[in-house]
Amino acid sequence: MSYYRKPYSRRRFNYQKSRYNQRDTYHKNSYNRSRSRSRSSERRKRPYSKKVKKMFNMYSKYEHLSSSSSSFSENDNEFFVDREKTCPFLLRVFYKINDFNSISDFIGDKFPSELNIYTWEDANLKELAKFINDALKDTVLGMYNLYRFARIYYDSQNTLLRDEIGDVVINDKKSKLNFNVKKTLKEFGFQIGDYLDINITSTKGKNI
Repeated sequence: MSYYRKPYSRRRFNYQKSRYNQRDTYHKNSYNRSRSRSRSSERRKRPYSKKVKKMFNMYSKYEHLSSSSSSFSENDNEFFVDREKTCPFLLRVFYKINDFNSISDFIGDKFPSELNIYTWEDANLKELAKFINDALKDTVLGMYNLYRFARIYYDSQNTLLRDEIGDVVINDKKSKLNFNVKKTLKEFGFQIGDYLDINITSTKGKNI
């Protein structure tokens, strides 16, 4: 019994050629497989949990404190001051019972009843009202719980003006008389050298 057998050189050539083809296809498949893995990994990114998002927002909100003493937050455009690095300024607060002081009282050498406090530009009305109430609670003014704030300032023509900016009811968050309690001095356009005039009154007889 006999059969035809290919020459050795022919078999060798075909073997090498098939070997190279296999290697090329292997590299192509591995390349395509790596691409598919990278694409699938991009698609399968797990979303951050609510807890992680909350922590990220908290740290990003106060990230500016490490670089500068005062800046605006990118998320909600709130103004912050690093109170440990920034020196407070002197704020002159004038007050009167059941009425604002007259503008003419601020012209001249004699001023109305005054209280000097040190604060920062990011202090809001609620914080200021609590600080003033702590300073006056041992006096007769401690029985009054409604503070009406007004800003006294000079305009470009050097004219003294008054601008009522908000009302704060002491120790009553749900009162309808609260107005602009969380707004800061910076948001009101307050500048160092302006005054605060406060009408100290009571909520009795008013719609609270």
